[in-house]
Amino acid sequence: MQVALVIATDLDGVIGLDGRLPWHLPADLKHFRRLTLGKPVVMGRRTYESIGKPLDGRTNIVLTRRADFKPEGCLVADSVENAMALANRAVAARAPGAPIAELDPTIESGPLADEVMVIGGAAVFLAFLSRATRIYWTRVEAHVEGDVRFPIDAAAWSEIARTDHATDARHAHPYSFRVLERRALTAPETEA
Repeated sequence: MQVALVIATDLDGVIGLDGRLPWHLPADLKHFRRLTLGKPVVMGRRTYESIGKPLDGRTNIVLTRRADFKPEGCLVADSVENAMALANRAVAARAPGAPIAELDPTIESGPLADEVMVIGGAAVFLAFLSRATRIYWTRVEAHVEGDVRFPIDAAAWSEIARTDHATDARHAHPYSFRVLERRALTAPETEA
């Protein structure tokens, strides 16, 4: 299953301020929902706490080292490997005829997801970065105040899609929706 990061940054890589997004872009929230609906989402405990509840229509997997953290409606993993195993099991549980209730009673049958969506925060993005083959990136075309950054190394990624949006009555900053694919690693040429 493909691993995708779903991230929003400003021009300097800012992703957060005081445990929340440092901007309000309603179109980005709708875009995020469209991208992640029906797919497993992996987030850190602090990201889950900032949201305050499981995201509907998605298998919510919270990555944490706290063994006592058991939020209702979520699966909990203590490692990247365990989070991936839970995501794979959740997708398999959606297959027609699968015993979905034993894994997660909130899962409904439907089309099988081909991506695990990693939604933050910075430590979770970093933990999954080497496995990620795609980034869904909302780039806020502004410099905003923030206390958490996650700069994207453009040299490692190729932009395969982009939609630009201007400011309007509901969006104080211009922004773009971008899709990045990991560049193939090429072996160094050898001399003959």
